[in-house]
Amino acid sequence: WMADYGFLENTGTSANVGAVLDFKEGPMPSLVHMHPEETVGEAIEVLREYGVSQMPIVKPGAGHPDVMAAEVIGSVVERQLLDALFT
Repeated sequence: WMADYGFLENTGTSANVGAVLDFKEGPMPSLVHMHPEETVGEAIEVLREYGVSQMPIVKPGAGHPDVMAAEVIGSVVERQLLDALFT
């Protein structure tokens, strides 16, 4: 509604995801991720370090530690992690 009334520029579908990453400061890994054995505290640190609010949890491929050969087994969201930490 804000774009409809001139309060916000309507970029429509022309904006792309890569443009969002261009606004991130500092180097970004090709995939911000965690492994299932890492702690909730470590996950929160990674989310804050890279300025993201969610990330996949990956299980490295059989004998192959890089992410490209990994299997995504889930994901975490910042809010869920903070709730788990403080409740």
